Amino acid sequence: MSERYSILPPGPTALTIADKDTFIRAARAQWPRCRIVQAGLSPEDSDADAYPVFEGYEVEICHFPENKVISCSGPFNQPGVAEVAAWVRSLNPDPNLVLWLTDTFFTGHVVLTPGITADEIRASWVDHAEHDPTVEYPEYFGN
Repeated sequence: MSERYSILPPGPTALTIADKDTFIRAARAQWPRCRIVQAGLSPEDSDADAYPVFEGYEVEICHFPENKVISCSGPFNQPGVAEVAAWVRSLNPDPNLVLWLTDTFFTGHVVLTPGITADEIRASWVDHAEHDPTVEYPEYFGN
């Protein structure tokens, strides 16, 4: 079963990851054979999706209109999610843009630093049952 992950700033910021056109160009450059679908019926919908294939299965990558969230789906410990997260971080290497990879239920996260690799992402998952991000990162959660 695939899990959905989001790559986003953990708190409010004026900085963005990448606009839709940059996302599409970069996805085509990274995965030349990936399918691209443009949509965007409402602000809650993605405005562009890319579908690269990793080891025989397709990963859905969704870009959202405010340019601050990109999501993907797939199993965390297999090729796909970590590679996508490292690629998304590379879209805006500005160290002032703090990005996290987190799951749908916010049970954990990985801080995505500029230059991070897929292997580093898989090895860096922080379990929120053991580390409360609202306590450890009060600057993002208003504590």
